[in-house]
Amino acid sequence: MIEGQKQAYLNEFKGNLFEYLVGKELARLYSKERKYLEGLPSEAHRFLSHYEKELRVLDPQLPTQLSELAKSFCENLIKDHRFQLRGVEEVILVGKYKNFEENFDFEEADIVIKTEEEVIPLSLKLVKTQSFVNTKSAGVRTFFKKYFDDSNLQDSVNKEIDVIYETMARGLYSNHELDYEGDFERWKSLGLPDLPGQLEIPDKEVLHRSYKEISALFYKHLKTLSLGEDFHERLQPLLGKSHQSMVQIHCFHSGTTTYDYVDYHLEIPMLNEMWAIGEEEPDHASIHFFSSNKIFQVRIKPMNKFTVPSFKVNCSVKFLRS
Repeated sequence: MIEGQKQAYLNEFKGNLFEYLVGKELARLYSKERKYLEGLPSEAHRFLSHYEKELRVLDPQLPTQLSELAKSFCENLIKDHRFQLRGVEEVILVGKYKNFEENFDFEEADIVIKTEEEVIPLSLKLVKTQSFVNTKSAGVRTFFKKYFDDSNLQDSVNKEIDVIYETMARGLYSNHELDYEGDFERWKSLGLPDLPGQLEIPDKEVLHRSYKEISALFYKHLKTLSLGEDFHERLQPLLGKSHQSMVQIHCFHSGTTTYDYVDYHLEIPMLNEMWAIGEEEPDHASIHFFSSNKIFQVRIKPMNKFTVPSFKVNCSVKFLRS
C-alpha cells in the first residue's frame, strides 16, 4: 500500500471510530448508553468492527488511545454549560449511517443529541494541535456554481481549466516523447502511472504546475467575490457549517504517535465572522483567508487519478492558538 493511501485509510478509520466512541461516552454520561447501543444500525456494528481491526494492524495502540481520548474529551465537554442538558432522551450516531429520521438535513452531523425540547446536531472534528482539519471537499467544475450561485463564472472557469488540463497532458506526453491525441489512452496502454504519487520528478513538476495555475485562477475570482456583501455567509458551508443549528466541535490531541487530550473548541455558524484573503502564493496551490482566530485554506488537489480531466478543491481550517 502506498504511504499516502495508508494515511488516508488511517484517518478515515480513526475518525469514524472516534465518532462512535464519543457518542457512546456522551450517552453514558447522559445515562442513555444502552439506548445508544441498541439504536445502532446493523451495518454500523460491521463497519466499526472492521475499523478497529484495521487500526490495530496499522497501529496496535491506536484504538485504546482513541477510547481514552474520547473519555477525556467528553468528560471536559460535559462541564460546559451548553452541554449540561436536561431531559436528554437519546444520543444518536449519524455520520455515514444516516441513522436519524427527523425531517431535517443533517448532512454534516456526526452525532445528534435529542432532548425533550430540542435536537442538537454535532459535527465532530478530531484535530492534531496546530494542524489544518478538513471541512469540505468539492469539485473545481462545480465550486462557483454550488457555493456562490454563479453559473456564468463557473462556465468561464471550466473553459480555462480545460486549457490548463490539456497543457498539462501535452507536457506529460512530451516528457515521454509521445504525441498527445486528446486523451490518456495511449499513456495507459504503455503502462505509465496514473496516480500522482507514482510519477517521476519531471512529470510531477508538470502536474504540480497545473495545480498552481488553477489556484491562481481561483484566487483571482475568490478575491473579487470576497468584496461581496454575502461572501462571509457563503463561506459557511465551505467551513463545514451549512446549518444555523449545527454545533461544530474540534477535539485537539497531542500528536500522531500519541493521542493525549489537549483541549476542545466549540462554535456555531457565525455570519458576522470576517475573513480577509491573504496575499497570492504563486509557488503554492493554495489560497488562505484569515479571521481573528483561524486560517481558512482552499487548496487545489488532484482527483485520485490525474488521467481524469478534473481536480478537486480541499477546504480546511486551522485554529490560531496561543
